[in-house]
Amino acid sequence: MKVLVTFALESEFAPWRRMRSFVRLANAEFPAFDSNCGDSEIRAVITGMGPQRAQRVARTAFDWQPDLCIAAGFAGGLNPANHAGDVFVASNIRDGETHRSIASDSRVLSLAEESGARRIGTLYTSAYAISTVEDKRRLGRIESLGQHAAVTQGPLQHPANGGIIIDQPHA
Repeated sequence: MKVLVTFALESEFAPWRRMRSFVRLANAEFPAFDSNCGDSEIRAVITGMGPQRAQRVARTAFDWQPDLCIAAGFAGGLNPANHAGDVFVASNIRDGETHRSIASDSRVLSLAEESGARRIGTLYTSAYAISTVEDKRRLGRIESLGQHAAVTQGPLQHPANGGIIIDQPHA
């Protein structure tokens, strides 16, 4: 199985690099790294920040024809029940600007839960940084997002999305 994992920032990829041996691809237009895990080939790419860059890198990365793509990274919590360090996987991903939503693959969700991730309903993506307490409170009041998290970038073509909460709504 070919697994593509995208990260916006090198710092989000750093824990993965510490867990396994990755080889940097020399000819890639963006930072890309290969490794293996059992029978799976893993390709990790750093998209950079912002939806346009993420989508451009993702289109090129999909030329590799992965069987699974995971958008991984850090997210800010919208719900006081979410704590720094929580690992989650989202059933749905919603674009904050277009309001377009996609569903994650149910098999991937189950596997992530079996591995310790907490399932949340919707992961909200935004073209701009959700950084102020008021931004987080405003998003948290949206009924469909109240139990979930916010991220600052991410193309919606990914079938599975997960992350780690790095802050709380009141932070």
